[in-house]
Amino acid sequence: MAPLSTRRARAKLGLEAAARAGAVFHFWFHPENLAESTAGFEVFETIVEEIVCAQRSGDIEVLTMKQIADRMEERNAA
Repeated sequence: MAPLSTRRARAKLGLEAAARAGAVFHFWFHPENLAESTAGFEVFETIVEEIVCAQRSGDIEVLTMKQIADRMEERNAA
């Protein structure tokens, strides 16, 4: 089990790398992650805030997995 601070740092680094490369960053989230620690919600909120800031600044798009799959299918069909 990774410490919450490590998860927060890994999410931020992954988000930044995906933004630079125009790649996909999959933000994993499972409800049990919130129950692991009393700080679970705080870490979740911090990561979501990072994602929202990157989206608002135009660095990333926020998409569902279905939207990503649809784009991949469209690109493969072209």
